[in-house]
Amino acid sequence: MNSNTVHTTMSRKQEDIKIVSTEADAIKLIREFLIARNLPIKEISGNDSNFQIHTTNPGGINYNIIQPKSVKRIVLVATKPQFHNFHVEILKSMPEAARDNLLWELKEKFVFVPPSFQLDNPTLPSSIQFVQEITYDELTEGTLSKAFICIARCVVWVSWVFNRGLGVPPE
Repeated sequence: MNSNTVHTTMSRKQEDIKIVSTEADAIKLIREFLIARNLPIKEISGNDSNFQIHTTNPGGINYNIIQPKSVKRIVLVATKPQFHNFHVEILKSMPEAARDNLLWELKEKFVFVPPSFQLDNPTLPSSIQFVQEITYDELTEGTLSKAFICIARCVVWVSWVFNRGLGVPPE
C-alpha cells in the first residue's frame, strides 16, 4: 500500500464523520442514532433545556438526551432509575452501619466509569442518577453508543449489588 492510498482512505473516513457545530446538527445526529437502532423517540420540552429527547432501550432503561440552556455545545445522556420498593424498605430497616457499607460498595465502582452519579438521598436513597456529558466536538454515534453502554452497565451494577446484598424482589 502506498502513501496515496492511505491518504485517500483517511480522507474518506473523515468525510463520513459528521461534525456537530449547532443545536440542529446535534438533534439530527441524535435522531439518526436512535432511528438506526430502532429506539423510540419522544421529544420533551423543558424550561432548562434547548432540547430533550427521551428513549427506552430494549432492556427497559430510560434515557434522556438533553442540551441544557446553561451550557452551550454539550449534550447530556442521563437516566434516573428508581430502586424497587422491596429494596427501599429493606434499606430503611437496616442498621445505619450496614446500610452505609452497602451504599459504599455500590458507589466505589462508579468512581472508575465515565458517567457521573448522584443518589437522590445520600443516606437513604430511592433512586440514582447517571449522567454522561458529551461536548459537540466529541458528539458522534460512537460516543452516544458508549454513553448508552456505560450507563446501562451502571444500572446493571446497581441491580446486582442490591439483589446480592438485599435479595431479589418478589415478582
